Amino acid sequence: MTTFLVIFYIGLSIMNGIVILKNNPDVEAKDIDRTKGFLKPYTLTFLSSLITILFFMESKILLGLIFIINIILDSKAKV
Repeated sequence: MTTFLVIFYIGLSIMNGIVILKNNPDVEAKDIDRTKGFLKPYTLTFLSSLITILFFMESKILLGLIFIINIILDSKAKV
């Protein structure tokens, strides 16, 4: 189940990134409006939180820590 969620997370983030780039064609990297994707701003953060909890429940500490870092970086980017 965790593998499916990780693949789902990667697929959603790639598709959302493509949609954001298509909606911001002539903008520099610093000025990209991330709200122009097809997902709500914190959807990937919540999915990442769920994956982190599952990794810690399965005692995969390293992968859990990687997703915690991802949550922190994603939260800082949204604020």
